[in-house]
Amino acid sequence: MLSDKTLSKTEVELEQYIEEGIAVCDAKIVSLKDKIAVTEGTKKNLDEAVTHHQRELENAQSQQRDLSNNLSFDELRAFLSTNAIEEDAEIIAEQIDNLVKARQLSLEQADELQNVIKNTITEVAAQVPLEYQDSDIQQLQSAKTEREKKLAELNSQLSVYQEVLALLDVKIPQTEAEKAAVDRTANAVLISEKTKIKLQHDQLQNLELLQTLATHLIDFGDKNELQKTVDWANQELKLLDSIRVPLENDLKQISNQLEQSVEQYFHTDLINQLYKAIEPHPDFKDVEFDCKIPETGDKPELHVRVKNENDGSVIAPSIDFSSAQINVLSLSIFLARALNTKDDKGEPVDCIFIDDPIQSMDSINVLGLIDLFRNISYRFNKQLIISTHDENFHELLKRKIPTDVFGSKYLKLETFGKVVVDQS
Repeated sequence: MLSDKTLSKTEVELEQYIEEGIAVCDAKIVSLKDKIAVTEGTKKNLDEAVTHHQRELENAQSQQRDLSNNLSFDELRAFLSTNAIEEDAEIIAEQIDNLVKARQLSLEQADELQNVIKNTITEVAAQVPLEYQDSDIQQLQSAKTEREKKLAELNSQLSVYQEVLALLDVKIPQTEAEKAAVDRTANAVLISEKTKIKLQHDQLQNLELLQTLATHLIDFGDKNELQKTVDWANQELKLLDSIRVPLENDLKQISNQLEQSVEQYFHTDLINQLYKAIEPHPDFKDVEFDCKIPETGDKPELHVRVKNENDGSVIAPSIDFSSAQINVLSLSIFLARALNTKDDKGEPVDCIFIDDPIQSMDSINVLGLIDLFRNISYRFNKQLIISTHDENFHELLKRKIPTDVFGSKYLKLETFGKVVVDQS
């Protein structure tokens, strides 16, 4: 029965089965050892009790013999007989006999329990494979290690087999029928691959033959026409080479002019000053514009990038910045352009309208922005008209740009369509 169970298992299952059997045996052995220890302790106590009672009985019998030889004891026995005390003595003797019998019965039960434990150990040992029955824990661990090594070797040997099964898209066969089906599938795939290889070999031979025929065909063609085509192509290449360098120089000049125009239009230095004043990104604080003409001839491209001043790395704000950081950057670009805007007569525009500028900003950005507004109004003599629905932002503006110091003015909607001066 045991061999049938083990022969039908794989290496992994057999290893697991052996480990489980060892664990069960160890658990039962420990349990049986505990029971034997308890039983032996009980037996020892009973033996000591029996020995004690036997000694007391022997002492009583010795005393009885001594009393029998004593004249005073004969007088006592006559007195007990006269007073009907003899039955009490028999009850006492009977109780002693019953106690001895009870002790003997307990010893017999302990022997029976010990026999049951021994039989259980025998049954458990019978379930362990023969090769491991006389082994201790260290030997079993050593056998387990050897099994694991063999299992690793088998796994390495089976890797090729598993790759073939994966290629065939079939499961590991468990029965003879499944194994035969896998063999048929493998043979069919092998035949198909051999057919494909032969077909590819034939196609390769045909291509080689076609290449040979094409080579001979060129040799028999009109060499003069081919030479004219080659000469014309060489002339075109020389012409393109002659204009390539001037075109590259023109492209560089145009790119430089575009960069200068972008610098003048956006005022990059002013953008960076404004951007850094509103607590920007902790690492990427240098804003730059990249405007170049692609070598493919497409339209010029303008990219806004932010550079790390420490390591020179550059990122795209639209990808790496949060909404608040993008809002700070956009506002900086807008303010730099607004501070340099002129009207149709070439006069500076001294009024800047800004609608709800603190979207997604945290408290530090908001405070930095208010300080920036105050500095712009004071240093550049600009009028800032700011609208917001944020009550906290409105109150912060009133505290940091008070009316009595900067001449600022605050309005609020009292009712729908009615605007009043906020004097609070």
